[in-house]
Amino acid sequence: MTPDSRDAAARPWPATVSHPDLVAVYASRAGRLALLLRQTLVPLPEERDPWLRETRAATRAVVGGLRAAGWRHPCLVLQWRPLGQVARVLRRWRCVYEADPGRRAALTRVVEGRLADRRFLRRLTAAMGTRVEV
Repeated sequence: MTPDSRDAAARPWPATVSHPDLVAVYASRAGRLALLLRQTLVPLPEERDPWLRETRAATRAVVGGLRAAGWRHPCLVLQWRPLGQVARVLRRWRCVYEADPGRRAALTRVVEGRLADRRFLRRLTAAMGTRVEV
């Protein structure tokens, strides 16, 4: 990222970017932004199409607000990333905007729980001498 993107991520969060589906925004040390939306991080197969439409619409609105506030760099949408990457962002990046602490905590618990389940199943299947995709 360029120095101007690091500066932009360090600035106070612009009020023009608030959106009902935006739960939190994280900034990396390099100045990248990651958006945590209200929608689930793990949609059921039958919910995937509506979930994708909802997350796209919310992302367009939030990124539109960011563009209006002067942000010109790409953003990660955490709902569209693998859970391991989401966990790294939630742990390592700085939260620069939090609209809904309760929902942020709930989504964080979902990520931690799913990853803990995966680790457990890997250990269990390794102990049993079988391999199961998780």
